[in-house]
Amino acid sequence: MSLIHGMSITDQAAAGNVGAEHRLRFIYGDADKNIPPQASAFMAERAHARETVAIKGASHVVMVSNPGPVARLIENAAREISR
Repeated sequence: MSLIHGMSITDQAAAGNVGAEHRLRFIYGDADKNIPPQASAFMAERAHARETVAIKGASHVVMVSNPGPVARLIENAAREISR
């Protein structure tokens, strides 16, 4: 987890310290055995995620097993930020 000013980015988002233009996006596999999918969903909700994608059957390394949805999420975020 990335720390900025002593707080994780999800803690900052939950505290309202992250502007709407920087709101987080989450993508995770619903078959992740390292971080329970319920925990990922909770963190996304708590951080007021702009977008959350749960990939059915994907594991912890969702970017390797499902690169298409990950790339789309990144592309959508980049397009939105560049407006």
